Amino acid sequence: MASEHQASKAPTMNTFEKVLFAGRWILAPIYLCLMIAMAIHSITCFSQLWELAKHCWAMDIRTDEMMIGVLNIVDLSMLGNLVVMVNIGGYSIFVRRLAIVDRLSQPQWLDHLDSTRLKVKMGLSLIGVSSIQLLKDFVDISHVDPEDLYRQIGLHGVFVLSTLAVAVIGKLTQHSPQMTECSDAQVRRILKALASENEAKQAEHSEH
Repeated sequence: MASEHQASKAPTMNTFEKVLFAGRWILAPIYLCLMIAMAIHSITCFSQLWELAKHCWAMDIRTDEMMIGVLNIVDLSMLGNLVVMVNIGGYSIFVRRLAIVDRLSQPQWLDHLDSTRLKVKMGLSLIGVSSIQLLKDFVDISHVDPEDLYRQIGLHGVFVLSTLAVAVIGKLTQHSPQMTECSDAQVRRILKALASENEAKQAEHSEH
């Protein structure tokens, strides 16, 4: 009787698990919104470049203003890198692996990516963005409120410490770093070598 009751419940649980597993696709529209946001972000970058070019053409820009304009573009590029990393990395980890046919088109950082390494890379990107913002403030130090500068330095320190903590925790909880560092090609070579060794042993036994 109990087995019949469990058998009647099994299809329901199986359907629930399928629905639960398919729920990961809810993240797909979020990543699509990130792509749209990145497109808007690129328009902002062109706007910054246009303003910088106009002032340079008119020769009415100081060296520090020129440096701040270039740093603004660098800041936008690093923010774009962060968006791309979250978009592609998050999709490949939590939704579905990317079927990239051309290996040359695959970003290098996507090879051995897991959730911990994605967090570390995101933290490093945030540190880079914060560093650029601090550099812009130091270039224009006369127009910056000291309290705001201290808060930015404190926030930068929080980014550094939190990224370091995530990296250390990921290193401590990594059970087999040798296997995680192996690429697909290396795994195939190892399996091929083992198969060749097994065939050689079988041939040797058949001769005897």
